[in-house]
Amino acid sequence: IEAYRALGRIYNDRSESEMALLAYQRAVEIAPDDPDVWFDLALTYRAIDQIDAACASAERGASLAPDHPALQTFFASCFR
Repeated sequence: IEAYRALGRIYNDRSESEMALLAYQRAVEIAPDDPDVWFDLALTYRAIDQIDAACASAERGASLAPDHPALQTFFASCFR
C-alpha cells in the first residue's frame, strides 16, 4: 500500500494527476479501510475537478476516521 501511495505522491508532484489517481485507486482496492488512502484519493479527484468523486472519497474516509481533522475538514467543505 505504501508503494502505491508513494507513487501517487510522485505523480502528483509531477502534475500527473491521472496517473496519481490510478495509483491511489489501486491503494484503495488493497486497503479499503485506510482513511489516509481515501484522503489521498479525494485530494487527487479534486485536483482534476472531479468534485463529486472527491466528496464521495472524502465521505468514505471520514466515516472510517471521525478523528482525522484534515479529512473531516475536506468532507465538510463538500457542503459549502
